[in-house]
Amino acid sequence: MYPSKHGLSTLSNTTPRWTALALALATLQVSAWCAEKPAAPEWAPQLPWMALNVSYATLAAEKGEGKKVYARNAEGEFLSCVEYQERWFGMDAPIKTEYLVLFQKDTIHQLTLYFEPKPEREALIKRISQYLGEPEQGPCEPGAPSEYAANWISDGVRYDLQDYGDYAEMYVSVARVQSPEAYKLSDDAIVFQRRFASCWSKTRQNVYVVGLRGNERAPLLEQIALVVEVKDKDGVSAPLPAPVSRGFNPQLATSDIDGDGFQDAIVTVRSTEDGNAIQAAVFSFAKRKPTLLFDSSANSLPKITGELEKGYSAVLHVDGYAEAVRVDVKPRQKPLDDAGVYKNGELSAPASIQKTWLSRVEPGETSSGSPAALKCTQEAVFADGTGPLVTIELTLKRTNSQWTVVACAASCN
Repeated sequence: MYPSKHGLSTLSNTTPRWTALALALATLQVSAWCAEKPAAPEWAPQLPWMALNVSYATLAAEKGEGKKVYARNAEGEFLSCVEYQERWFGMDAPIKTEYLVLFQKDTIHQLTLYFEPKPEREALIKRISQYLGEPEQGPCEPGAPSEYAANWISDGVRYDLQDYGDYAEMYVSVARVQSPEAYKLSDDAIVFQRRFASCWSKTRQNVYVVGLRGNERAPLLEQIALVVEVKDKDGVSAPLPAPVSRGFNPQLATSDIDGDGFQDAIVTVRSTEDGNAIQAAVFSFAKRKPTLLFDSSANSLPKITGELEKGYSAVLHVDGYAEAVRVDVKPRQKPLDDAGVYKNGELSAPASIQKTWLSRVEPGETSSGSPAALKCTQEAVFADGTGPLVTIELTLKRTNSQWTVVACAASCN
């Protein structure tokens, strides 16, 4: 689909003046999100998620009052927007940025960025894409006010760039699902991530992670689901299994995990119970219907056991993997000695793995170079007060609907 002045796809916002700006919230711990003001990303003056839907009073307290612009209607004069000069997307000079205030609610509902004088179009889109990923872009429909459009959706915010010839503007807003009823979603559902992938044909589809915003201070999403869409509401949806259906900062990747020639969707969320851990699910849409391939909470991961040995060494055993894996933990000698785990290189008492947690799930690669695999990274704790001691990377391959471990590597943190 090609963009027009009136938008690109059915699932996300379709009017540029109501579009959205993404936020880079990556790996901060859960408690930090709710207790502190997160740091600004390198490409924006503040986290867009934090600016949208906040009151002007909150915005002014964090950014200063700015230049107030008033408008008038039948009810009288009201605050229409607030202007700031801000630096975006690593540009050399700041640009005018308007924070539009919703009438009678006094909350920020959109940002407008003015690129004047207009940078060269391809260079501008390339620069923005370095921070926001691949856009949906193309020439506008005949008769539209703008010549060319591009939009990005990332981390719950949509960015809509419109090239009007002599100048360009970007409209930033929450990336709301445009037709939630088509996928049996709540009216308040938002698009948190978008990718383009060939899930059931050579033609690429739009792949979305959608859900309900669960916290005003943090990127918490609830009732998380996957949607794969062609166009005009012609798509399928799949609710994620608990606990992947609720978590912080959902991330989306696509790759052919099961080797059928079509790309699968990998969704990870940061746990609401442990800010260090993630939950993950992998879905195939190869037959134009969702099939759950991997669920980190449903025994998709093999059990890992392990013990510390004298001389600052650890040995690991992974179910289904024939070889024991040995790790030199001497880089952590001091905390191990301070915690009383070792004394002069000898174990004070037997110490085995107390707990493990999943920290990363991503496309993997087998020893033969086949990309049809899944790499799962786990952290292992052996003793109180020492933190995660060993990082374990498992490469899993799916054969006959079963996951098997084809490679295992471990290192000391």
